[in-house]
Amino acid sequence: MAQINLRALESLADYSNAELKLLASVAPAREYEQGNDLCVEHAQGQSCFVLATGEVTIHKMIDRNEKELATLRAGSIVGQMALVDRSPRSATVRASKYTIALELTREVFERLLNAHSPLALRFQSQIAIAGIRQLRMATTTLAGIL
Repeated sequence: MAQINLRALESLADYSNAELKLLASVAPAREYEQGNDLCVEHAQGQSCFVLATGEVTIHKMIDRNEKELATLRAGSIVGQMALVDRSPRSATVRASKYTIALELTREVFERLLNAHSPLALRFQSQIAIAGIRQLRMATTTLAGIL
């Protein structure tokens, strides 16, 4: 597996070394070859991903056709709603090139929240920000598709 530098990711720039070390220990790095799915639309979500390297595209079925809604790069958080609610995935996330992503499960996230971990509180804020950004991107893209 390629070496990853979490400190270099803009979205994690404000995290302390202790928080980055904790994140790396509780969110294992997973490798995805180009074309592999990190998550699939309508499947039950159990985790979110922090893109450490690479790039993913977001796809949604619209009128029986798969439409590409957005591209997300290293530093992005994707699939974060799985940590917040128990609804099925709203889109498919596919590696558009070789990607390494840290996978944070709902169970681990809830454990960190219950322990009042600074990492969980900081990550909770980032989940909200990432969700808002992605909603805006999707809304703009869907307006152009429909």
